[in-house]
Amino acid sequence: GPIAGFIIRDTGIGFTKDNYTSFGEAGSRHKQSIGGKGLGRFSYLAVFDHAEVESTYQQDGDTKRRRFDFAHTETGFRNHTDRTVSDSRPRETSVALKAMHPHFQKACPAKLEQIARKCCTHFFKSLVGNDVPEVFLEDPVEDTSISLNRRIRDELVLKSKNEQFEVAGHTLTITHSFVSQKALSAHSLMFCARGRAVDDVTLRLDRTVTFQSGPFTADDGTPFFYCGSISGPILDDRVNNSRTRLELPERCDEDMFESLSMSGIREAATKLIRKSLRKYTKEPRDEHFERIRRLCENHPAYRILLRHAKRDLQQIQPALTDEKLEL
Repeated sequence: GPIAGFIIRDTGIGFTKDNYTSFGEAGSRHKQSIGGKGLGRFSYLAVFDHAEVESTYQQDGDTKRRRFDFAHTETGFRNHTDRTVSDSRPRETSVALKAMHPHFQKACPAKLEQIARKCCTHFFKSLVGNDVPEVFLEDPVEDTSISLNRRIRDELVLKSKNEQFEVAGHTLTITHSFVSQKALSAHSLMFCARGRAVDDVTLRLDRTVTFQSGPFTADDGTPFFYCGSISGPILDDRVNNSRTRLELPERCDEDMFESLSMSGIREAATKLIRKSLRKYTKEPRDEHFERIRRLCENHPAYRILLRHAKRDLQQIQPALTDEKLEL
């Protein structure tokens, strides 16, 4: 049946006095250094009726347990307790998101495998590294468990390499990853900020770089999609509060104070991607140019382009139909 809610558990420091105080402040900057924007908890109440929180933590040498509900009340809190406990229960915090609103419930995947795939894609940058916490998805009804870290490391990422580049004086890093088609269905380029993909600027590359929409084939016969992820301090600084958009201009004019643009980053990254994929794109690239060459040969007015504008012809998007190519 449809999913009614989620329970998130972790073994972090928990709802200490400082963290609890920060949780009650709109726009808190308490966790800014690790990507926190102070707004995430408000999405609880946009999607769910309320959240039930229980946190066992250490404070001044004592083990304490805090419980409260985050709900649509005047203060946002109800049923708050905070007591010193004598049991030896380990440090743990759970947030139970209760009663998903029907509008979101209809759109929410119902199977653990579907949720795992979406999590792997969204948190790809956060989970692909070595020094990251283990994240598990569990479904007690179906008695199944999936390690997102293991899924990414062992099953999804066939090959990965970091490469630094510079645009307008800013150092950025692109991670070239060859990813199993189990996780991705298209060649893509992600912009990442504070360890997460920025939703609205993920780009498909089949029309500009890879010259094909389907997967490439690795030397061992495994099909894969290319996934590039760009990160850097400037992107961390320019991401909006909801991590859906980068506050950078598409292009920079001469009279603009800003010298870094989205198009400038994409152009620099594209050069590196083409170099990384040269081995795999040669055949589809040659087929694409042969198609353009035949079109030019069949139209006398275009033949001059083969002699004087070959490089420009090679940049034409491979997804264009013959009719659009003629235009």
